[in-house]
Amino acid sequence: MRVSIQSASMAIVCALGLTALLSAELFAQDNVRSDHRLPPGVLLYGATPDIPATYEAFKNTSYGQLINSPELEEFRVQLLEKFQEEASEGLEKIESELGMPLSDLAALLAGDATISIVRPIGQPLGAVVFLEYGDHQDIVDRLVELSDQAISDETGFEKQTEEYAGAKLNYYTIQTEHPDYSEIDITYFMKDGQFVLTSSRSLAESVLDLWDGKSEQTFANDEFYSAILKQCATTDGSTPDTIWYVNPIGVTTAALELVPQAKPFVNLIPLYLPTLGLNRLKASGSTMELDAGEFNIVSKSMVYVDRPASGILRMFELRETIEGVPAWVPADVTQFFATDWNVSGAYEAIEAVVDGFMGPGAFDRQVTDLTRQANQNNLHLKRDIADVLSGKIQGYYKQKFEGADVDVQFAVSIGVTDEDKAWKLIEAAVESAGEVQEHDIRGNRAYSVITPDDAEIAITIKDGQIFVASKMDRLWEVVEGKAGGDALKDSAEFKRGQKHLPAKVSMLSYQSPKSTLRDPYEKLRLGEYDAATEGEFDFSVLPPFEKIEKYLTPTFSYLQPIEKGAYSVQFGLKPAK
Repeated sequence: MRVSIQSASMAIVCALGLTALLSAELFAQDNVRSDHRLPPGVLLYGATPDIPATYEAFKNTSYGQLINSPELEEFRVQLLEKFQEEASEGLEKIESELGMPLSDLAALLAGDATISIVRPIGQPLGAVVFLEYGDHQDIVDRLVELSDQAISDETGFEKQTEEYAGAKLNYYTIQTEHPDYSEIDITYFMKDGQFVLTSSRSLAESVLDLWDGKSEQTFANDEFYSAILKQCATTDGSTPDTIWYVNPIGVTTAALELVPQAKPFVNLIPLYLPTLGLNRLKASGSTMELDAGEFNIVSKSMVYVDRPASGILRMFELRETIEGVPAWVPADVTQFFATDWNVSGAYEAIEAVVDGFMGPGAFDRQVTDLTRQANQNNLHLKRDIADVLSGKIQGYYKQKFEGADVDVQFAVSIGVTDEDKAWKLIEAAVESAGEVQEHDIRGNRAYSVITPDDAEIAITIKDGQIFVASKMDRLWEVVEGKAGGDALKDSAEFKRGQKHLPAKVSMLSYQSPKSTLRDPYEKLRLGEYDAATEGEFDFSVLPPFEKIEKYLTPTFSYLQPIEKGAYSVQFGLKPAK
């Protein structure tokens, strides 16, 4: 039977989704993580090594505690009753067809769940899914029976079986119209408490050959993957709650190869990678852990790059100069952000790439021509903009709700290398900005611009920085280094997180959900949004915001350059005791 590649792909996707419900027998050996059972050549990998442990860890975070808090009990009961009322008929039908309550299915998620895309040496591109289960053999047998019957009834495919390495391989052979994948064997097997689904029998056999996890020739020993796991190790060295890994060039190339019309372009990729500098981009990955000591969550990421970076990768060069928070940032901000981007370096990187394709000086000539055509002020993209902006940016914003309106207050500082040229930029910007007024702030020239919606934007330059704020009085405070009240750097919440921050970073961010959520939450509780839900829910049973704000803690994130690329961390703290 011959089907299109689209139909075959849909069958694969359906089969992949179905595996989230499948399982068999207890562990027969020590637990071996899926990365030790995958062959080399993995392009994409995502795993939750222990689903029950991750769920328990989530319950211990402030998010889990909020969901299960006594303050929300009345609303939780209401939601559950509404769900049962709306879905009871459909759920009963599904349970009847399965021959079991849906609650039994949750027990099947007893350990590891993994999805991966892999291209082993000498084999075509394929996919592997692992699902670890418990001691519910009867449930699994029923689900396997139903899925096999559904596949047979819907597609006409006949299941075939064969024995390999002590496991029974079950597979469906699908004929496609793809020139490189004319025949696909969707294969599954069960062994030692694991259900494994693969896109070919050869891939299933490769997994079984590595089943004991003792081989050195596995994905776990991949140079880039192991380096990322080492860099992104958990706070106590335990197994992360989630792991992600991707080979971006490999995945992109593989995706293009699946499109026959794109094959000529695929053959050119190796030729252009060095010119673009992308041959140095090896991999990216991350780990996440929940309930880690005083942390709700810790997420660590690494982009693996062979240095020195070249080509377009130089566009993303960030310098390690950010030290804490300026004194002018208020304590009640929604978000603070800071970074130091090498703007002139990014321009030079683009210039080098373009000139690499079009010849020396080509990019500069194009920019100069566009400058003459685009603006009367004759501002050159490099000499008057890229070279003038130092790349160091710090700022904040906060939301204040006033009736139906949202007032966004902000202030930003932008480093400059030449104040005279920076004023030229500002003057060009305000020329066509509408209503503009000139002011004097402690001897400093400043402009205020009234936007069409009557918002005010104030701007000035001092000490090698362009300052922009949402109000002129706020601009005055920023220029003088005043927060207009309590400063973020002195707040107890920020100080708790600051001790976990390096002395210098390339990017820093702080986010507090309280200022964002307070007013919308109270409006929801007081019935102002009832029309949107047509009165289906009684939000008046929600507690006052003061009762739940203790669960809403800030998050911090930072990025640093490292020897092999870039490393970033995001973490959220549990409520202070």
